[in-house]
Order: sequence, then structure tokens, then C-alpha cells
Amino acid sequence: MSMYQQGGRTLPTEEAARKARVARMLRRILSVPFWALLALSIVSWPVGELHPTTGWNVARFLAPTLLVPITLIRAMPTTRVVGLSHYRSPRFSRRPGYLVGFGVFCGVFALSGAANVLAPALVPAIPVNAKVTKCHADAGGEGTDCFGDWTVNGIHENGQKLPVSAQPGSTVRILVSQVDTHVTYARLSDGREVLGVVVGAVGVLVTGASLFELIATRGRIRRGLDDVIEGRAAVPAQVLTTRPRRN
Repeated sequence: MSMYQQGGRTLPTEEAARKARVARMLRRILSVPFWALLALSIVSWPVGELHPTTGWNVARFLAPTLLVPITLIRAMPTTRVVGLSHYRSPRFSRRPGYLVGFGVFCGVFALSGAANVLAPALVPAIPVNAKVTKCHADAGGEGTDCFGDWTVNGIHENGQKLPVSAQPGSTVRILVSQVDTHVTYARLSDGREVLGVVVGAVGVLVTGASLFELIATRGRIRRGLDDVIEGRAAVPAQVLTTRPRRN
């Protein structure tokens, strides 16, 4: 077996190539599910804020739940082959984006927050008068939750939570979603509108930068695996072997 000396012990190229082929095959097989679930995870959270239907609520939790094991199945064989931070090659002159996942999470969180704030302006809604029936302290004890009755498009809603607080018996003006008459919004003030736009812009920038780095990392990993398969690079043996225990 041929060996390439590359900073310490190295793995025989035939074994490295075999493991690299397995890693590449897994990445290709799971490529479509990975990108589809990633896209659904990013889209479902802000859309779920705008349209909190059963389908979108299921997608908000199911997509990330399925994405995690698929990501691990794709990443672990690759990590064991190229070693990522141990791989001595210009292809990996910088680490392959450990903050990408955190960046996507923060970006989606910001987009969801912006969607929640801007929902009254983005969702088709009908202004109605609601009668406040009762109020009580919220779970945290720092605010007040109020409930009331209203009628929209001939549909009567009774005892539903209101987006604003007022004295029981009074009438408040609210916005009711045309998609679901249970969903209500308070009128959007200028200050909240500016806040929503700023948070949304931050979410777009952070998510976009994270996806750009993810795509760039994908290209570097693919070329790195090809280098190992073609025998143009060796892999440190300690990446793939278990070190003996010390007594």
C-alpha cells in the first residue's frame, strides 16, 4: 500500500479512498432531503407566524427534527475522512463553517420575530370591533390577558384571546385574519413597523450569509473528498483510528 507522509502518521490511500467514496455517496443520497428540509425549516417559521395553521405548525417542528439526524449522517463520515480541522490541504485552509448552523438559527429567529411584528401589515385582515368580556393576570404576572367576543363574515367568536388589553365591558378595535378568524392582531404602530423592518433585514442578511458559507463549504468538502479518492491527498491516520488507552 502506498503512503503519503503529511504531518505525522497517514492513512494508506486505498483505505482513505474507500472511506471517502462512502462519505461522498451518503452526501449525494441525502443531498435532496437535506436541502429540502433546510429550506422548509427556514421558511416554515416566519410563514408559521403569519399563518399559524396546523400544517405550518407541524412543519415548524417536524422539519428541524428530521434535519438534525440527516445532517449528522452526512457530516460524520465526511469528518472521519478528511478530518476537517486536521486535513492538511489548501482546500481546508479555513475551518468549514462551524458557525453556519448557529447563523441559520439566529437568522430564522430574527425572520420569525419580524414576521410576528409585521403580521398586521402582511396578513389579509379585517378590522372589527370586539367586546372585552374578561381579563386576568398573565402567566408571568407582569401583564394582563384579555378575552372577548366579535363577529366577522357572519362567524361569531366567543371568549377568544385579544391582542390588546382593556376594561371588561369596553369595546376595542382589532384586526382579524381572513385565513383564521381565531387569529387576531393589534394595529401596527409606526415604531413597531420600523422595528419589524430592521429585524427582518438583519434576519435576511444573517440567513443569507450563513447559506453562502454553507454552499462554499459544500464545494470545499466535495473537492477535498475528490482529492482523497484520486490519491492527491492523504488523511492523518489518527483521524480514523482509535488511540490506545493509557493505563
